[in-house]
Amino acid sequence: MTKKVFFTVGPSAIYPNVDLWTNEFYAKGYASEYHRSSAFQYIYQHLDEQLRILMNIPSTHAIFLASSGSEIMERILQNCVSKSSFHFINGAFSKKFYNYAKRIGLDTSKYESDFFTDFYPFIHSDTELICITHNETSTGIKTNEEYIHNIKKRNPKAILAVDTVSSAPFVDLDYSLVDISFFSSQKAFGLPAGIGVWIINKNLTDALNSANYSHNRSAHNTIGDLSKNYETFQTPSTPNVLGIYLMGRVAHDMNEKGKMELNKEMLDKKYFLQSLFTINDWLGLSHHHLNSSDTVLCTYPLKSIDEVRNLLLKSNIICSDGYAENKDKQLRFSNFPANSWRDIEYLGQVLK
Repeated sequence: MTKKVFFTVGPSAIYPNVDLWTNEFYAKGYASEYHRSSAFQYIYQHLDEQLRILMNIPSTHAIFLASSGSEIMERILQNCVSKSSFHFINGAFSKKFYNYAKRIGLDTSKYESDFFTDFYPFIHSDTELICITHNETSTGIKTNEEYIHNIKKRNPKAILAVDTVSSAPFVDLDYSLVDISFFSSQKAFGLPAGIGVWIINKNLTDALNSANYSHNRSAHNTIGDLSKNYETFQTPSTPNVLGIYLMGRVAHDMNEKGKMELNKEMLDKKYFLQSLFTINDWLGLSHHHLNSSDTVLCTYPLKSIDEVRNLLLKSNIICSDGYAENKDKQLRFSNFPANSWRDIEYLGQVLK
């Protein structure tokens, strides 16, 4: 095998047929269509419809578009809170959300833990926004959806925002309890970076538009801008039209396969990878419990990490390093739809 085999957790392996769909995009002349055209409206609406089917998104919620998950974090903080936010932190990306809040001067609080299971921290009744990450990409830890839903039940007045960047479309959220969720293109959807998807309750957008918290925060795209344009499947400024088109095609393809089949295959591959990382002399599994991620598997080296990296690189296998303080202590492997059984079995042969 001479081509590179990507197990990177983002940007990730590219979803099958993306090259064909890219050629299709140019052949249809969409590359020169502007974001007020009927062609663009069709592309946006198609993505909207396919995501609703795939992720069971109700009509109560709008689907806005941005450039990344990180941008959406900033948009949420600029538009959805006047003074106070609360953050559940169990890794680098949930901490990034918290740090963004501090950067714009919010009165922000946090609860840090390796796992969120049974204990619920005290959250002041004046808290306007609660932020939690469903699947922490930096640590390979997920938080059960029931725990997330219970946060809202215990704090019904606060806005609940859920980062699903590396678990969409597999995450199963109850949108009657989740006000906001978001994800990006370069993880499980198997696309290049450049698209962020922001799912938000429409009643909330109306209230926040009236409150206009972003007026003194130099916000590029406000809730009002996004909501007004969404009514006709447009965007406030020129977006990544190719990325939007491709995500619509990927979501449609996933729907053709069926969500149940996608979930089953994802879990089958996860269990195979977990068993693989327990029966070789190169890598061990960092987490093997109910809170271990389905889509991001963290491993630790059983030999020097340079030896392990060299073995993988010689075999044209590209994975992700550990993140932040774990950079030279872990290697992370993706389990996304674009990670085929053929590639996973090849990884197994190399490690054995």
